Amino acid sequence: MGGIMMKIKEMLSGYGLIVVAGLVSVITLSAVTSLFINEIMKPKIVSLDIKQTTNDFVQQTAVLGARVNKEQLKAMTDKFNSSLKQSVDSYQRKGYMIIVSPAVVAGVPDITENIQKEISEKMKRGGS
Repeated sequence: MGGIMMKIKEMLSGYGLIVVAGLVSVITLSAVTSLFINEIMKPKIVSLDIKQTTNDFVQQTAVLGARVNKEQLKAMTDKFNSSLKQSVDSYQRKGYMIIVSPAVVAGVPDITENIQKEISEKMKRGGS
């Protein structure tokens, strides 16, 4: 049994540097690959003030008052909801993770104004 271990040690002694270099190469390649994948897969985080967006819509429809009937108000609300969903879905398809503004401490771009502009444009066009 001791003879076998000696033969293995003798074989490996000549290849020690090669084995160490191979291990270092594998570890380095693994680390670089992990960093690359992590960077690619990292979500882009943005915030949206959904409360402000909804409150703005409610205020705008309240200004219309008696000039719109219930059916018109429902149609406007449906267009708003559809437009909001489409805008949010568009950001998510592009790899953005959207969090509500109150959950943000600092350092996250706010897309509220962009979303509101998109909603406004879609509602002017009829929602789609």
